[in-house]
Amino acid sequence: MHDLIAHSDEPFASLLKSIDLKKENIKTPEDLISFLYTNKDKYPLEAVSKSLANLIAAKNISGENLKSQPTGTGHRNLLWLLWVLLGAGVIGFLILLWYRKRKKNN
Repeated sequence: MHDLIAHSDEPFASLLKSIDLKKENIKTPEDLISFLYTNKDKYPLEAVSKSLANLIAAKNISGENLKSQPTGTGHRNLLWLLWVLLGAGVIGFLILLWYRKRKKNN
């Protein structure tokens, strides 16, 4: 956040300073960028993009380095939930089949 503010022009830098990170549940730089892009009515996309470009240029970050960074964040990656639901569905289906077969035999 501090680096982004340092490489931002006014009035965008003042807007960044007014963000309450705890209130908005922003913990990582990815969360901050997502927050800024999703609230484009308050934070202009041009100012966000320009500030990010200035920060990348100032830190001398290469294109390959940006591409190699992982895109998913740990708490937002919900693929494990899909697998749990799929497994529960299969188990539920097997129990249903077993129950019907048992009921048919009686």
